[in-house]
Amino acid sequence: MKKKLMKKGLLLWVACFIFSMCFIPFEAKAATDSAPKVEKRIVRYRSTYVNDKQVYLENLENGKITSVKSSNRNVARIESVGRDYFTFENTKLGSSKVTIKVKKNKKIYTLKTTIVIKEARPVQYLKVDGKNVFSVNSLIYILPENPIHKSKAKREKEYIKYK
Repeated sequence: MKKKLMKKGLLLWVACFIFSMCFIPFEAKAATDSAPKVEKRIVRYRSTYVNDKQVYLENLENGKITSVKSSNRNVARIESVGRDYFTFENTKLGSSKVTIKVKKNKKIYTLKTTIVIKEARPVQYLKVDGKNVFSVNSLIYILPENPIHKSKAKREKEYIKYK
């Protein structure tokens, strides 16, 4: 009788173990097999900041960038290439199509993006006593809380501040 109970208990334990193995998620492998991605359109404003000239790729866990080519080197000249990012230098306003080749899990992916460089112009106008005093090359000083002169400014709609 004890042998029968032990056999049934062991059989029940093995059946529960096999049943529990059916519910273990296998999503971890699916996440690493996904293709690398890059933004379709990257808009940057001409500035002196270094951080906004780096473009990072997504889903590139154990992959590597093999080559980066720019169609218009005056707008986006590729400076350096890291494992999951590339850095570009801009000299002129305009747009450039960039082709990125990535090797991941013995597969080669070709990614394409467009880099657009615009003039950094955060405001449309700055009026002091009704006269427009703003120009792209001039410096804008912060007025005190209770200014003597009346001032009015309007922000540019498409100006986006980057990290």
